[in-house]
Amino acid sequence: MIICKFPLSSHIPLCHAPIPDFSRLVDRQVETYEQIMDQQLSYNGPSSSLALDIKKAELATADLRTLIKYSSLVTVSELANRLTLFVDKARSVGRDLQILQARTRRSLNNLITYNIFALKALEDVRDKKISAKELAGAYNQMMSLIENDLKRMILVGQDALGSLADLDEMLIAIHDLATHESAYQNKELNKLLAELWTIFGGNRVRKQLFEENLELLKNLDKHRRTAVSQIQTTLYSLTSFQLDMEELREQVSRPSIIEMPVEVHIESIGKGIERLRNSKVALKSGGDTKISKLIDSSNENNDNNVAKEMTI
Repeated sequence: MIICKFPLSSHIPLCHAPIPDFSRLVDRQVETYEQIMDQQLSYNGPSSSLALDIKKAELATADLRTLIKYSSLVTVSELANRLTLFVDKARSVGRDLQILQARTRRSLNNLITYNIFALKALEDVRDKKISAKELAGAYNQMMSLIENDLKRMILVGQDALGSLADLDEMLIAIHDLATHESAYQNKELNKLLAELWTIFGGNRVRKQLFEENLELLKNLDKHRRTAVSQIQTTLYSLTSFQLDMEELREQVSRPSIIEMPVEVHIESIGKGIERLRNSKVALKSGGDTKISKLIDSSNENNDNNVAKEMTI
């Protein structure tokens, strides 16, 4: 209403409306996105990221697959095929996690923009350029934009979560096959060691072959446990991320009104914008360059592996 823009309008009951709780909304945004930043940078330090962890698992598995492919294991064909499927899936999961990280950065950019507009609206209320009722409209619009952003982020997170669950199932299948192979190799080695000829120093080549196979399977299991740890950590982080998103989305959909001076809201939003900008910088620097370098090195390794396979 035009009358509410005049001086002393705050004394008119029709024009008096409490200011929406911008401060609480911004604080919750900042808390959630700082948690998301920590989760996406993984538990392996600030220089790492979830996508980088999965990339490492992919490359390590690819190297191991080459060794197994040219081994004398009984299940060599099936084991190599399962490892190939794991490598392909890990590559796909890595892309999903990078998409999630890009979506998070975009959402952070949007949040900063929304809060800058909210800050301007609060300053306009303070300077009597708009009414408290118009401010409430700006608040509702801001909440609607944030909620739409969160919905998109949750969908991307769910895709990545589903891919990681598939990857975990693949590791279980690889472990089952490797366990059966290990049991067979141990059994055959024990038989060989029990032979009289072996006791007198014979069967050295066969004995060495069984020992090499068992060592290869031991390395496979060690690698599997490392990959399981990385995947479970990533699953936990993404699950926490999704819960944070759902909680923030619920809070955004419930407007709250609180009696608080405009200046307090202005100060709170200003600090919130600064913290969101810091989160954006940290998220951008966490792992992106390292992933690119790792992908480049993996391409070189793949070329070397192809060359090796051609000469074998």
